[in-house]
Amino acid sequence: MSARLQDYLDRLQYKGPHCCTLPVLRDLAAAHVTAVPFENLDMLLEKPVSLDWEVLWDKLLVSRRGGVCHELNHAFYYLLQALGFDVSLGSAGVDTDDDELEHMNIRVKLKGKTYLVDVGFASGLIPPLCLEEGAEQTGYGERFLFRREEGDVLALLKFDRATGMYQPLHRLYRPERRAADFIPGFQAASIPGATPFSSYIICSRGTQENRCRLVRNRLMVSNSAGARKILIGNREECITVLERYFGISPAPDFSEARWKAIMNGS
Repeated sequence: MSARLQDYLDRLQYKGPHCCTLPVLRDLAAAHVTAVPFENLDMLLEKPVSLDWEVLWDKLLVSRRGGVCHELNHAFYYLLQALGFDVSLGSAGVDTDDDELEHMNIRVKLKGKTYLVDVGFASGLIPPLCLEEGAEQTGYGERFLFRREEGDVLALLKFDRATGMYQPLHRLYRPERRAADFIPGFQAASIPGATPFSSYIICSRGTQENRCRLVRNRLMVSNSAGARKILIGNREECITVLERYFGISPAPDFSEARWKAIMNGS
């Protein structure tokens, strides 16, 4: 095993087997969402967009940071490929019906079946799911299913306890993608103020005990006992939250005015 591969597994605190099986895939994905947060701080810093492995390795493993969906899923793609999984990149639309490259995800083939793998969805945790229409699947305490839509598109739905109905998360597209396919959209989304991800702070992370999500100046921490909301009042409190709940330390070097802007979305 290469030193870098071991560094990645150490970052995930993963000590299990390396065989290409569904249980291993599930354990690796769970370790990833626990150890590596979704966070958009580099987009707010207006740093150059890159999906190059050297850049990702330095950011996620050396600096022990997180990233947005493109970075997290592309890095995890490298890891799975290095471990011998039959893996490819896929795409999805999240907030739009016409942007097939809005979101990057991973497809893994195991014993004649294909699984959706996504360790970079900002709005919640998605376990590895078999790409089969109609059958309910579970993971991370949630219920999911796929529904066929027009144009050979699979919609991923998640059960909403509040409404008692399934709600759409993604519209998955069939073609296999390359990392370069996502760069133009990634660059456009990084333009200051162009999207929520380049406008205000967004972080999320799952742990064994909690699910944590920070949007602007509101931190939501949920677990089996319920959920609580924490309002963040200033720069120092935000830095403390980034370190305590998302493992981001040291915090990026924003000015006081910039901290205020990204906490309030202005």
